[in-house]
Amino acid sequence: MECIAIDDEPLALDVIRYHSEKIPFIRLKKVFIDAFKALDYMHDNAVDLVFMDISMPDISGLNLIKSLPDPPMVVFTTAYSSYAAESYEVSAVDYLVKPILFDRFLTACNKAHAVYKTGRGMYDSDRENVSNFVIVKSGHESFKINFEMIQYIEAEGNFVNFVTSDRKINTRLSIKEALKLLPQEQFIQVHRSFIISLSYLTKFENHQLLVANKYIPLGGSYRQNFMDLLTSYHVKNSGKPI
Repeated sequence: MECIAIDDEPLALDVIRYHSEKIPFIRLKKVFIDAFKALDYMHDNAVDLVFMDISMPDISGLNLIKSLPDPPMVVFTTAYSSYAAESYEVSAVDYLVKPILFDRFLTACNKAHAVYKTGRGMYDSDRENVSNFVIVKSGHESFKINFEMIQYIEAEGNFVNFVTSDRKINTRLSIKEALKLLPQEQFIQVHRSFIISLSYLTKFENHQLLVANKYIPLGGSYRQNFMDLLTSYHVKNSGKPI
């Protein structure tokens, strides 16, 4: 999604820029301190999503959006929760109260992405449906990984490894952040350091799982959720209970 951010506070824009760099489907094209320069940009450029402060000099974010004949999706950002009700009058995708934590920012982006996919189906006419893959950054490169190729994800410090049958891709995400990028009916966290794909699960025991050719620990606090999802997954794919 092509995005811009508008806020009269440079530090707030830095936070949005930092969070956006972690999310593969967000392309933050421009940031603006001046709302009217942002307005000019939107008249001349396609924008799918705007992160916008509500309380700004000269014009509020609410009034700016109302002035557009064909407004993009908007996620409002503000230090004041009192604007929440009014923000939804202009069909805001979400409303974030500063300071904006990454978890909350990612939730807002996922909401916008769901609307975006519903409206367009694809990013472009010559690209695959975005629901079949994830794009992750590793160093200065970006990699497209089909969901069906991912065997498991393993935490490694401040990074995670996406492991497929032929490669391992290291990217700066937490396990929690990685899980939110994956289809929840297929992938599940089974340990504080591991997410697995049920498609590659070949054996499970009380305290460990065999995924592809690797034994992965099954944490006690994750066991019940794992069993529930495994049952649902098995019934969906075989028509029979475990």
